[in-house]
Amino acid sequence: TSSSGSNRLLAIETPSPTKPKGFPSEEEWDELRMYSVKGVLRKGKLLRVELESKGRDDRHLYLHMGMTGRISCPGRVMKLESLKGDCAYPPPHTHLILKANGHEAAYSDPRRFGKVILRPVTEDEFAELAPDALNDGSDYDGIVESATGVKKLLLDQRAVVSGIGNWICDEVLYQTQIHPDQTMLTSQERDIIVAKVNFVVETAVTHMEDELPEDWMFHRRWDKRKGGGVKDVEGRAVKWITSAGRSTAICPSIQKLKPRKQAAAKSARKAQGPGDASQKKKRPKTG
Repeated sequence: TSSSGSNRLLAIETPSPTKPKGFPSEEEWDELRMYSVKGVLRKGKLLRVELESKGRDDRHLYLHMGMTGRISCPGRVMKLESLKGDCAYPPPHTHLILKANGHEAAYSDPRRFGKVILRPVTEDEFAELAPDALNDGSDYDGIVESATGVKKLLLDQRAVVSGIGNWICDEVLYQTQIHPDQTMLTSQERDIIVAKVNFVVETAVTHMEDELPEDWMFHRRWDKRKGGGVKDVEGRAVKWITSAGRSTAICPSIQKLKPRKQAAAKSARKAQGPGDASQKKKRPKTG
């Protein structure tokens, strides 16, 4: 995703008294007020504001969303489930406001797991990320026959794909009926996950201004405090577990953890056959 055009002189506000751990110094912000915006790019959960200034080296300002980061502008504040109903601008926990050529955007992050990082153009933060879930077309080969749980792999922005957060991961695995701790996935399961990631992400983008489909786990995963009475649209019980260190909503009746290592070993022995096994016996010594 990108936005570019005529250069835009940059104005900067840093209103929050409690900044994220990763945040430029006041001296660096003062320097950036001499820059203009050349373009904006996105990869995964990372935004890059490309800056230039006559007589100075170009710089890149990276905005990392973390778990609860969001970008807002006057008249458009995306709803955050942890702050339901609060759509005032700038939203609570705004750490940075950028203004240029009559446009304005705010970066907020209630839990402050995100970062704002200033880099020279030679240090490309995008290069460390896996292919983007929406644009880059990852092959997801890293989840096939891996001994690591599939949710952990999907959430790791550098492993297989970038841009998938906790709720998207839960939604994909619910719709594919795969347990989040499942290991040793097959190539067929990989293909199903790829198709479902594309569907979930593209649907979420098209529904930015309205509600997501009613049959999605999304509408139940925030109801953990209601206890044991939460059910999906088919009347199946929804439970919460911890997977990949994150609170995870699953439907146990259709998302069952399968003992794949043992099954894979049996399958390998069966495919090998008795003839192959006999060939591995030591040959008698000759002459």
